[in-house]
Amino acid sequence: VAQRLKTEAVGTPVQQGQETRIPMALDGHFWVDARVNGRPVKFLVDSGATMTTIDRGTALKAGISVSPRADQYVRTGNGIIQVSSGRAAELQIGGITRHDVGVQVAENDDLNVLGMNYLSSLSRWGVEGRWLVLVP
Repeated sequence: VAQRLKTEAVGTPVQQGQETRIPMALDGHFWVDARVNGRPVKFLVDSGATMTTIDRGTALKAGISVSPRADQYVRTGNGIIQVSSGRAAELQIGGITRHDVGVQVAENDDLNVLGMNYLSSLSRWGVEGRWLVLVP
């Protein structure tokens, strides 16, 4: 029980064979500790988001080259935000690594969102009870 509570609190992915399992957090969302270009990044998993989105500070720390100003507008659950485009050389969650992943970079948002462009690269993903299951 203690291990499960710790896993839920910090969003640590659990490997079970080919599957990466992410526990539902106490707030009812799936949060995951990932790595972007080798740097740790915490994401909210959002199947309603078309693209994976990170904030500019995260992009800079991860070495993602981003245009100096936001040149696109995107509608989110919190309204319309300005974003730039970038590409992560590598995005890793548990044992699943994807290369050359497109990301949107938000100017003034401190929430990193893992979107459908990552999820749809998987052979299967879904919710089983209180776990999000990702299969490469």
